[in-house]
Amino acid sequence: MGSPSGSWRSSEELEPALARGSGWPGAGRAPKPRAASGEASTRQLAIRATSEELAAWERRASEENKRTSVWARDELNAALARPRSKKP
Repeated sequence: MGSPSGSWRSSEELEPALARGSGWPGAGRAPKPRAASGEASTRQLAIRATSEELAAWERRASEENKRTSVWARDELNAALARPRSKKP
């Protein structure tokens, strides 16, 4: 690869994912969000909450040294793993 002051023609072509964060046009602005497992997060979920609920969730996440989104994902996945009670 060429020097930073070298000509554009001496540069090698890279995949956009490899150029991410380099400042080059088309390189992307930031890394893709990832789940704790390392898998790329491809979808988002919006949840409506009161200020009190959000504050409580943020406190709990902070107590567990997690970002709120990671804490919420972990809690939702744990709820899925619990057996469901059968309704009468």
